[in-house]
Amino acid sequence: MRDLPFAPESKIAIVGAGPAGIHMSYELKKRGFKNVVIYEKSARVGGKTYSQIRDGVNHELGTTGFAMAKESPLERLIFDVFPNPDKYTYKIDNMALSKNALIKRTKRTRKFGTIIKTLKVLFYRQKFNRIYADLVKKGYPFNIDKDDKDTLNLLSISMKSFLLSHNLDLIYRSLKSRFTAYGYGKMESIPAFYGLMLMKENYLSKTNYRIFKKGNDFLWRETIAKFDLDVELGATISGIDYSKYEQHKKVSLKIEKNGNEKWEAFDFAILTTPYTLSQFLPCSVSSVFKDAHSIKYIASLVEMGKRDNSESFYTGEFPAASIDSYDHDVVLAANFGKIREASTDGNKSDSKIFVCFQLNDQKESQLKQNEVTQKLENQIKTLFDRKAGLNQVFKSHTWENYCPSFPMKSIESGVIQHIEAEQGKHGLWYTGSCMSGELVSLVLDYNDHLLNRLSEYHCAKNTH
Repeated sequence: MRDLPFAPESKIAIVGAGPAGIHMSYELKKRGFKNVVIYEKSARVGGKTYSQIRDGVNHELGTTGFAMAKESPLERLIFDVFPNPDKYTYKIDNMALSKNALIKRTKRTRKFGTIIKTLKVLFYRQKFNRIYADLVKKGYPFNIDKDDKDTLNLLSISMKSFLLSHNLDLIYRSLKSRFTAYGYGKMESIPAFYGLMLMKENYLSKTNYRIFKKGNDFLWRETIAKFDLDVELGATISGIDYSKYEQHKKVSLKIEKNGNEKWEAFDFAILTTPYTLSQFLPCSVSSVFKDAHSIKYIASLVEMGKRDNSESFYTGEFPAASIDSYDHDVVLAANFGKIREASTDGNKSDSKIFVCFQLNDQKESQLKQNEVTQKLENQIKTLFDRKAGLNQVFKSHTWENYCPSFPMKSIESGVIQHIEAEQGKHGLWYTGSCMSGELVSLVLDYNDHLLNRLSEYHCAKNTH
């Protein structure tokens, strides 16, 4: 990766202290930029990562785990912050955990069932690897043309092939007809393209994930501390002035903090949640980001009733209201004590409670907020086969914009390519999960892509 040609003294603002903002600040500082500041409107860092510790076990009310794909920006960051990450994390093989999820499998009784299954796995695995290699050659995930129907079709086929190659037929049948939070569109009706996460790097993949023993937000706090990143908490951006950028090469932000407000000029600004700032953006992208929508989630740390083991706390995550394209109550229920137990060599548990996705489709047209706790308890009693249900909710956290995304029609019309063409104009750059997909690993991948764009942009500017 080429170094950015800006002088080390260049003044850079990053809006948002989530994974996108902290990683971008870290990368810029590594390249010698000394004047980078992150503005975060809340009183905490970590964005979609939010941890709660109970009985010495961290329970995630946000990001469940971090994918450790080899040579990825996320892997490089973690090893840079923690040269010996095994000391601070649990290593999770989510393929192993998925076998213990609440997915009923029918037992094969046919004599040649195992042979047939093995041949099927080998066939689809080879097919997936071949298709995925073709996608990479075409520049997936960042450089695929929306009109390249052949490539878009390959995306659909490759996801199907991956699921079937890992004997996840039931998950495939469950996912294929509904909207998925990890990509745009339905598996069988591509064009799902920009930000579509192949299962190769998703939570069902063979990629080892890491969960931090002190909570996943520990990663972001330690990154800030180790690299002395400048973060201003409680600072809200309430205005952006880019009108003088062409003349003076400066963009100004209106910053509100502790009841005071001021305008401050920067060489450029990186916005990690541009959809929340759409009213202040240039007209060329303002309406585009206004179209971005997200799912409102509630994540709760709950204590179970009478148990048959010592682990009593669970995390439940569910939509706060019925969503037409997202038709299940509990999206995720996890016992992180069991995840920790399963990550060690001495796995002593025979419990079926590990990680459970998409537990129950809801038939009701509406899901009222005051019914959520009762629904959660009923599902725990029924689906977890426990002696008692919910005792109390210890902590609930509401995510207003947990999974921002563009409507399918916008993607089909080329919204991502349009934003890519606008990157850098007016001194503004756009990143974050609405541009890349929900997973932290994807967000950091897009940052890597954007840093290359920054280099190309300023190299071209200096040439002219």
